[in-house]
Amino acid sequence: MQLFDALELEDGELVCFVGAGGKTGLMLQLAAECALRNQKVLVTTSTRMFARQLQSCGQLVLERDEGKLLGRLDDARPDCVRGARACRVPGTGGVPAVPGTAGGWMLAAGAGLTKDGKVVGLSGETLNAIHRAGLFDSILVEADGARGKPLKAPAPHEPVLPSRAASVVTVVGADALGAPLTEQYVHRWRLAAEMAGQDPGSAVTGSTILKIVSCYRELARQAAPYSRFIAAVNKGDRPELLGKAREIAGRLSQSMERVLVTSAVLGDPVLEVLP
Repeated sequence: MQLFDALELEDGELVCFVGAGGKTGLMLQLAAECALRNQKVLVTTSTRMFARQLQSCGQLVLERDEGKLLGRLDDARPDCVRGARACRVPGTGGVPAVPGTAGGWMLAAGAGLTKDGKVVGLSGETLNAIHRAGLFDSILVEADGARGKPLKAPAPHEPVLPSRAASVVTVVGADALGAPLTEQYVHRWRLAAEMAGQDPGSAVTGSTILKIVSCYRELARQAAPYSRFIAAVNKGDRPELLGKAREIAGRLSQSMERVLVTSAVLGDPVLEVLP
């Protein structure tokens, strides 16, 4: 099943991905799905994201000034349709994403570029302004950073969610289950231990993950009170992790409205939907 269907998205949505364990891959999968549905898509971040990841979605527009950014995004849309190198769908071998061929088209955006090749994210206010402008059918935002770990506990200033977000997808890697609560496996591991009421170094359990994901849900309610909250347990394509993914998803589904078992590396990334 595709993410667009599993998330029950509608045109015009602002969708944020948070958590750890594959959120970038799932967001890029969803971007490709939206483009192939003939949508105009913006892919961006509200934190930090490698420029090469955003450039895989097409032309990358960098601008700190909100008003200038809106103008540049508006100007870039026709270029995106005409450009030879812009707007290529990730995972399709560089097939141009233009109306009438591979579907819609994509742009990427950020506020600037760091010395280590990361795009500086847009503020929640700027993301709200872009959404209000109605330039895109879908706006996809990576709103959290996890440094490649399968699990993350959010700090007080995280995630960076715009108030107009319609859906917030919290991602957890299945390989987090049973791993020790240490820096190697958990981003902000000391905070995660505190949230879960566990000792640092103790094993991550379904209860650990539920407490962390529940914290994300509460943060989403505060920042974007009208958003839908979805949990995604990723890496379910690996046989040795599918059982763990199902165990985590079953635990989360006891108190979450919708839980997905996913794989960011598959063409149809949703393996199961609970309940």
